[in-house]
Amino acid sequence: SGSAGIYIHFPFCRKKCSYCDFYSITEIELLNDYFRALQNEIELRNSRIKTVDTIYVGGGTPTLTRPSSWQQVLDLLREKFVIDRKAEITIEANPGTVTVADLAELHMMGFNRLSIGVQSFRNEELRILGRIHDSFESVGTFDAARKAGFNNVSIDLIYALPGQDLRNWLFNLERALELEPDHISCYELTVVENTPVYHDIKQGKLPGIDETLKEEMFFEADRLLTSSGYIHYEVSNYSKVRNKISRHNRNCWNMKPYIGFGPSAHSFDGKRTRMWNIKSVAGYIGHLEKEHLPVEGSETISDEQAALELMMLGLRTETGINLSDLETVTGFKLSREGWKLVQNLMEENKLICNDNCLKPAIQGMLNADGIAELLSTLLTDK
Repeated sequence: SGSAGIYIHFPFCRKKCSYCDFYSITEIELLNDYFRALQNEIELRNSRIKTVDTIYVGGGTPTLTRPSSWQQVLDLLREKFVIDRKAEITIEANPGTVTVADLAELHMMGFNRLSIGVQSFRNEELRILGRIHDSFESVGTFDAARKAGFNNVSIDLIYALPGQDLRNWLFNLERALELEPDHISCYELTVVENTPVYHDIKQGKLPGIDETLKEEMFFEADRLLTSSGYIHYEVSNYSKVRNKISRHNRNCWNMKPYIGFGPSAHSFDGKRTRMWNIKSVAGYIGHLEKEHLPVEGSETISDEQAALELMMLGLRTETGINLSDLETVTGFKLSREGWKLVQNLMEENKLICNDNCLKPAIQGMLNADGIAELLSTLLTDK
């Protein structure tokens, strides 16, 4: 059955960032056991999916380990799957953890896209985030990527940081533009309970974040980046040219199948079934030493849930949601009340509707999830 994506979760960091809610640990001594387990999982996983068009290695900090560790993993994936000749193969890198030589080695073994976790070009903001690099290292890592032959480099930025004003956010965007990356991701800081940033805001050590300012930052990013020629193709994502849109992300938004390897990684069969691995490196290694797959659970998505997810994902992207596809896949279509709501949202410049396709206007992108939830309550299977 069609082609799929592969996601590999590398759960190690040198130091945990103060805002991060992803599963990662700092016990680097488990690295070799992790790689043994990962290769074991790839061997054991029996998948109907044979062709792969994207591979994404995320973390954690996948560049903490020697590039040669990834060579073995890629070799094994090439043995088990048919990797498309033009597959997009991404690895995440944190500034200050890689040299030109490391990057050249990764590029030579087949990684053709690099995602650099810059987050900010202002050192005081990096300190709030608990990052281990400084702005100078970010620029250095970007230059190293170009020298190593990467012609598809993405950088991540985070906005709505405690104490950040509009001027500082624009400074970060302008610094990013000077580097001319192929892709820019702008993520709004989500303050997650029980992270150090959450506690610091709660105790008044850091200022809270103003909702209006957050929205202004979103619109300013859109204005500045689109006027510099970037395509705003998804709420948080901008691409310099069409063919540098992140294929891995696009496949996830289009609910294409993907296989997740590594602790806490999720998989989706492209139809109705999701499964996820245990969220513990030790547990993951333990399962695979016994030749057991480290799956913690799975769920079957109902038609209603599928409809909501298709709408949520669709309304986050410039391509929007095709209502005929929605009906084919889930059996649901918009009721008369649903169409009335669409009409209102079009008048408020939040939605654009043409050829049975609903697309978000920039105002609508900002409230994509809310709009999708509202519309999903106004669906009918009649």
